[in-house]
Amino acid sequence: MKHAATFTFIAAGLMFGPAIADAAPTQRIGSTVQIVNEVSAAYEQDRRDLTLGDEIHQDELIEVGPDSIGELEFADETKMALGPGSQILLDKFVYNGAKTKGDIAVELVKGAFRFITGVAAKPSYRIKTPGAAITVRGTIFDVYVLTDNSAWFLLLEGGITACNDTGTCKDLSQPGSLLRVSPDGEVSDPMRWALLPGRDEVGFARAFPFMINAPTINPNPPLTREAVLSDEPAPKKKSTPKKSKTKKAKKTPKPKPKKKVTQKKTYEPKASKRTRKKVVKKRRKKSREARNSGASDAAKAAIAIGIGIGIGKMIGKNKGGGKECMRVGGCSGKGGGGYKGGGGRKGGHNDYMRY
Repeated sequence: MKHAATFTFIAAGLMFGPAIADAAPTQRIGSTVQIVNEVSAAYEQDRRDLTLGDEIHQDELIEVGPDSIGELEFADETKMALGPGSQILLDKFVYNGAKTKGDIAVELVKGAFRFITGVAAKPSYRIKTPGAAITVRGTIFDVYVLTDNSAWFLLLEGGITACNDTGTCKDLSQPGSLLRVSPDGEVSDPMRWALLPGRDEVGFARAFPFMINAPTINPNPPLTREAVLSDEPAPKKKSTPKKSKTKKAKKTPKPKPKKKVTQKKTYEPKASKRTRKKVVKKRRKKSREARNSGASDAAKAAIAIGIGIGIGKMIGKNKGGGKECMRVGGCSGKGGGGYKGGGGRKGGHNDYMRY
């Protein structure tokens, strides 16, 4: 019994372009942007060859010949590249811009494809393969539908959640990894190319030709062939952090040279003219007092010296008596002084005491 699988491809910031009401088979839903060799569009019994810029319509079957390539762009700016020998049925394209609801359905019959979803607000993409129904909401991925009705999905950018009708879901978030949908709808775990069953029979260039030669709708794909073929997972793109949340590493500050401390000169406030006069007067007064004091001390010293000399002479005269003792007023002593016996209380004459 076959199981249908539902795939959810998640990408942010999608918005639909111009609104397209219920499209009739003759209503335009997009156009060709690249045609290499033979590409045709068929509706019922009508068939026409497509050239660059031709319109494509709902319910048309787009067929790409051997060694040919076709690139399409839908009205909501979804882009598709169709590899050699591929077929796709433009099943439905309905969008009501007022209600922000869309219904875009394509059926991959066979061959290789690249999808780049458009600018849509919560669009609803449904991609059918013989063994699975896939719901897409914005991403970049390649699909290869094999002759046994199995399908391979290669994630280039975004995220994929694959769920089948039994409720089993598988996440594919690593660019460069693959999911395999079997003909009966079983979904594998994410894997690298080296582990994908049937890779040797098909070959990488046939399954994913747009990894070899990038289409014009995606000239700079996010992954290279080498990154997909490598056994190591492709490195995820680093998101640029916001400045307000980003903390820069602090640099160790270099020690600043010490500044020389220069002592400031302190200036005393200038005295007023009146104050200066007072100071001068005080200084002069002190100078005079010092000079007077010095003179007085000298005079005192001189008097003291004179008295001392006089006393000394008197003492010398007193020993033998003489006129000097008599002039002073008498000399006391053993021998007295004066005339023959005069001087002093004991032997001196009283009249000479008056002196």
